[in-house]
Formats: sequence, C-alpha cells, structure tokens
Amino acid sequence: MKETLFKSGTLIFVLIIILICSAKLNGQSEEVGRIISGQEADSLFGEVLYSDTISTDKLVSLLADTEKFVMFQLIKGKVYILGDNRNPLFPNNYIPGENILFHLFSKTKVGELILSGSSLLTIIEKRRRVLSVTNGDKTLEYSYPCPPFCSP
Repeated sequence: MKETLFKSGTLIFVLIIILICSAKLNGQSEEVGRIISGQEADSLFGEVLYSDTISTDKLVSLLADTEKFVMFQLIKGKVYILGDNRNPLFPNNYIPGENILFHLFSKTKVGELILSGSSLLTIIEKRRRVLSVTNGDKTLEYSYPCPPFCSP
C-alpha cells in the first residue's frame, strides 16, 4: 500500500516537472510574475506577516545592474535582492548560499509594477506561503523559486 502511494506521488512529481519544462520550451518563461491589486493579493495569499521597504529610486537603480531577472528574499526581516545568475544587487556585498531560496521575477514585471504603483517606496512582503512585492496599490506575485528555477 505504501509502495503504491509512493509510486503515484513520484509519478505526480515527475508530471509536474515535465509540465514546467514544457512551458519553458514553449517560450512562456520570459515574463515571470503577475501584477494584481493589493486587495486581491490579500484575498488570494493572506495578510502580510512581515515586510521591509526599499526606496523605489534605489530599486530602479538596481534594475540597471541586471539584464533579465530580479530575485527577492527577506532574511531576518531585511530585504536582499539578487540579479541574473544570483549576482548580489542589494546589499552588494552579500554572498548568497547556494541553497538560500529567492523569489524570481522578470525585470520587466518589476519595472511595470513600479510604473503602475507610482509610489516612492516598494515593499517586499512575506505572506503565509508567498513573497510579494508591492508598490502603491499594486502587488507583484507568481514568482519562480530559485533554486531550482534560477534562469527560466
């Protein structure tokens, strides 16, 4: 009985990996993230458990230092930001461990969030199961976990 459950669980896991890989092969991986209202984010993902802010001007300057992707994480309540290939952007002297999970978004989606939110501050928020990025009344979610998806 346990062996059958293990096999079916393994089969489901393999199927999920195949679906993710096929989506990547079909070119659907360029835009990572989706912008929703803050109210929708609260409804879908629950309330913010803790957060940290970064000035939007600072975030815009960091975007210039990466080509395709931006990754966020809150570590001990402080925001950490990586660029392509997990290169540290903020703080720039941070060396991320290989297995430290970051949340990857397309650089273009972060830029779109900043334009649509129009706020001087950007908030990185830890919710129950997700990490979201909010600017004004707009929230960016639906990130990829890195690892394993560090360069979709």
